[in-house]
Amino acid sequence: MTRRIAIGVAVLGLVAGCGEVPEGPPGADATRGDAAPRAAESRAAVTPAEPEAPAAASKAAARRRAVVIEFSKPMRGGRGLGTMGYPATEKESAFLEGMEKEDLNLWAGTKLPDFAGPGDLPPELKPDPEKEKEDLRKLKEYTLSRQAGKRVGWFGIVREIEMDEENDLTRLLLEHKYFDGMTDLHIQVVSYYGAGDFVAVLPSRVTNLRRLSLVRVYGNATVGNDGLPCVAAEYVRVWDWGLFTFMNYGQDKTNATWVKLRKVKGEDCYSPRPDRAFYEQRLGTR
Repeated sequence: MTRRIAIGVAVLGLVAGCGEVPEGPPGADATRGDAAPRAAESRAAVTPAEPEAPAAASKAAARRRAVVIEFSKPMRGGRGLGTMGYPATEKESAFLEGMEKEDLNLWAGTKLPDFAGPGDLPPELKPDPEKEKEDLRKLKEYTLSRQAGKRVGWFGIVREIEMDEENDLTRLLLEHKYFDGMTDLHIQVVSYYGAGDFVAVLPSRVTNLRRLSLVRVYGNATVGNDGLPCVAAEYVRVWDWGLFTFMNYGQDKTNATWVKLRKVKGEDCYSPRPDRAFYEQRLGTR
């Protein structure tokens, strides 16, 4: 699938569906310029301003703010295999404020290996069948479109990139990936599965994103004019190949087009040291 250039009406319609790009969370710096990187975690890049004609500038100022983009670097090594909570960067942390936590048990219905023999688990660790049933019901009913009106921080794989050069906009078509809040010590982990496609509209032209990278997009969610869930992006964090891996949890509602590209079953999706072949077998080729 090649990069496409979209001019005018299609992307502008999506922006209208997304609503105006908000100014960002309290304390966030919306000024364009260089962003200071966090040591050994990511390098920050704020999309630079483009010179505009006076008439175009006044029109653009009414509908856009700067979008902050951070490109992740490898996590600090030497800590072995293990898990930890999500390590947000300093700049990213500001965008986490005000984001509603989704009340979902993403592991509901997932068959886990038996680490202990039958009857060996203490009572407090044994699953509650009724709670498991209710958690699974919530997970099956979850949709991205029902999150409209909320501030979100969704993960997704970049499937298509469209740029409206005339109106200084970038549209990303993203394959959603579930995230349970935990990651490995040495590499970012998201689910192999997701809740379907969504769109992110960035209020500037972004030319340094690559297809099939992993991103996390923060902003207000709506439903676009084409019916797809849409996020008016304020902040985007990016992981290129080699910096993320997968685990198999969540109820898979992925677009069938992307599912057909998978050459690996869910139970075999994880690798602690992913290489090019790893991504091509799970996402397709660049």
